[in-house]
Amino acid sequence: MYQNKYFVMKDSGTYAETLEAYGLAKVISHIFNSNEIYNADIRIKDEGVYYSVSSDIPISEQMLNNTHYFDAFPYIKVKGDKNKDLPVWIIDYESEKDKRDAFRKRENEIHNEKDEKKRAKLLSELNNNENKPHFDFDIFLKIRDPKNINGYHKVLNNIFKNKEYFHFILKELLFFYSSLLKNEQEVRLNMKTLAKQFNLKFSEVSALQIFNPHQGKGAASLKSNSIALKNVSSFWLKEYLKIIGIYESMVIKDIKVSTKDWDTKYYVIEPFDVEYSRLFSIYKTFKPLVGGNTPFKLDILSILHYTKKLIEYLPEYQTKKLSFSRRLKPISLVQGFRTAYQKKMSQYGKSIANIGCLRLPEFIEIGSYEEDKNWIEALNEHLEIIRHIDENNRFTTSLLQHYRQFLSAGDWDDFFEFYFDYAALLMSNIK
Repeated sequence: MYQNKYFVMKDSGTYAETLEAYGLAKVISHIFNSNEIYNADIRIKDEGVYYSVSSDIPISEQMLNNTHYFDAFPYIKVKGDKNKDLPVWIIDYESEKDKRDAFRKRENEIHNEKDEKKRAKLLSELNNNENKPHFDFDIFLKIRDPKNINGYHKVLNNIFKNKEYFHFILKELLFFYSSLLKNEQEVRLNMKTLAKQFNLKFSEVSALQIFNPHQGKGAASLKSNSIALKNVSSFWLKEYLKIIGIYESMVIKDIKVSTKDWDTKYYVIEPFDVEYSRLFSIYKTFKPLVGGNTPFKLDILSILHYTKKLIEYLPEYQTKKLSFSRRLKPISLVQGFRTAYQKKMSQYGKSIANIGCLRLPEFIEIGSYEEDKNWIEALNEHLEIIRHIDENNRFTTSLLQHYRQFLSAGDWDDFFEFYFDYAALLMSNIK
């Protein structure tokens, strides 16, 4: 377990394991920080059937012993929560919701302003206001759902309530991911031994669908006479890393399907071979940019914005290097997004209706600072065009669908279909 490379097996084919890889990278980063090592190169790489999380410095037993407990994610306090023994990092959900509601109310008022320059100025002031909604409110909103919050807090308390033994837990966590062999049963047994030795308590948890889009409540049995709805259990150490991962890589957007009903789409950034620190830096600047009320426009804007940010964060671009040592494709760093679409099935809840992926453009390739600038300029132009297409118009649905297919799959026939339809749209708008 004392090594410089760890493995996350891809068992589900969804973003569940992507979240695990991010969570593992965060924990490894904390181990280095606890040992005052701040320049370690931690990388996440897609190796086919598994992700590897590696560092240029091996983790040692001494490092692990020096690692102190930390709040890896916040405790979300909701109305009626009377728990007194809480970690330092607490989110008051009702307070954050009030802040979000006030922001939306003011935003709607500004959109009614007829003077375009004044509207732009007021929106800029609003977005720079210190009382704007929390960066992670989209996540808090889903976690506070009664179906999610109990499981979320169970995982948190398994660590927080036993924080004096954090480095023992950490040792088992690293052992769990130290090999491509499945050693879950051995780690479970070790955790039981640890609990018995120090009189600790670890709660069993279920696989929450927000972290595991392929799982959730369902009915399955070898004999039909014993079918019953029940949660799918999961090992809590895996869920711990997934929860950490959502705060490192997930964007959640609600999609309007009627005047009263909203579906939800989940995006998780899928790395190919890139430094964890760069991934997180891009995530912090990318997430606030994503907008749109339909899946097509959301997908397109997400791909365009992320591709642009990835180019802007290239070290060669930031140092204005005239010629790169090799030609680069953004997709060789980050593949795109793992996604899940949650549809409102009734007044009682939503169910996963689609699990998929979106790829960054394959055709973008860069070899110099000048090419970087040209691609950023082109992406800005495309962003401006897509932003001004009315996504609620039936005519534009197929237009956006063609553009998304071109962007994510590199299908040039779809680009020319979009080009033709967009020309017709411009013609129809001429008065």
